[in-house]
Amino acid sequence: RHLDSASFYANEDQVGEAIAASGIDRKELYVATKVWTDCIGKGPVAVEASVRKSLELLNLDYVDCCYVHWPCEGYIECYHTLEKLCDQGLVRAIGLSNFRIEDYEKLLQANIRILPIVNQLEVNPWMYRKDTIEYFQQQNMHIVAYKPLLRGKAATDPKVLELSNTLQLSPGQLLIRWLLDKSIIVIPRSQNEERMHQNLHSPDLKPLDSETTHFLDSIMAPDDLANFDEHFSRRAVVDANGPTLALYSGSN
Repeated sequence: RHLDSASFYANEDQVGEAIAASGIDRKELYVATKVWTDCIGKGPVAVEASVRKSLELLNLDYVDCCYVHWPCEGYIECYHTLEKLCDQGLVRAIGLSNFRIEDYEKLLQANIRILPIVNQLEVNPWMYRKDTIEYFQQQNMHIVAYKPLLRGKAATDPKVLELSNTLQLSPGQLLIRWLLDKSIIVIPRSQNEERMHQNLHSPDLKPLDSETTHFLDSIMAPDDLANFDEHFSRRAVVDANGPTLALYSGSN
């Protein structure tokens, strides 16, 4: 039971209420949070305050993983702060999110003591950075895929629809199975109960054949990567609007 949370999502109080109401033993839950770029940019005090506030809102003594949400200015100091919180038992493991190879290699040069266990990336047929994924997997890191269905594009793309109909799968099942075949952890999102059930049963489906895999591997166009690079340049900076500062760091 993997709960992927973050200060930026502004719903950790609701997640905490749901955890408490579920009655599920804490040991059966894997709860992650993330530190947003505004707190990263403010420095170690704000980073620690962000994690402690997440724990308060989630009503937990520890999180299983805390991510550096984007590799913005200050991310190395943020990482070292998370190492200290690991020492204190507030964080069990550290994760990266949206890190490129060069961002991670710069982090390694900073003499980190605790290696990250995961890099959370956008991964879908329209954003499939094979070299990046394989690099981090070779570093013994898990890859967690967000936007695996690209906010519903899987259900409208003609190529994916045709292929999923041929295989008698839902578009979501097709793409989730594609990712699972690559040993990628998937966190799909849906408000449709039927699709939720379909997604949950994707691991029970047989692996895709090589022709199908190659087809999905080859969908991404050069413009898709250019769009990601533009998105990265906007996100991997300290958020000047400070959306989490007031609540998570006690400052503004």
